[in-house]
Amino acid sequence: MAGWLSRYVPADTPQEDDIPGNVRVMETGEGRLQNMVRAGRHRLFADEPEKMAGLDSGPTPYDFLSTALGACTSMTLRLYADRKNISLGRVSVDVAHEEVHAVDCAECAVDASPEAKIDRRGHRGDRGAAVEDPRDRQQVPGASSA
Repeated sequence: MAGWLSRYVPADTPQEDDIPGNVRVMETGEGRLQNMVRAGRHRLFADEPEKMAGLDSGPTPYDFLSTALGACTSMTLRLYADRKNISLGRVSVDVAHEEVHAVDCAECAVDASPEAKIDRRGHRGDRGAAVEDPRDRQQVPGASSA
């Protein structure tokens, strides 16, 4: 598909603000809440679910925050293990959030809601991350081992 598409659609060229570490978020004009996110050379949509007057065209801001926390935790574990020469299986991090939408929190700027929180949760109990034992990993058909 990409080969066919590249014959008809020009490649995305870097913009002047495609600087690593620079993120721009702007309304798209589609729906009430849809935003386009430019993070370096990457393009994403942020939106809210339809029940919150969005188009559900992308992760919510809460999802992006949870993604950042989970990715940072996973990458930190990987870098630490590599630095200490620790054999580490695949890392996975589950991050749960209790959403407090603007509709539910009209006065949050004045009086922060004590119910609003983000919590890292692992697969078992209250662990923040799960790590596969590389000796227990089964080969998945069609997948290559790294």
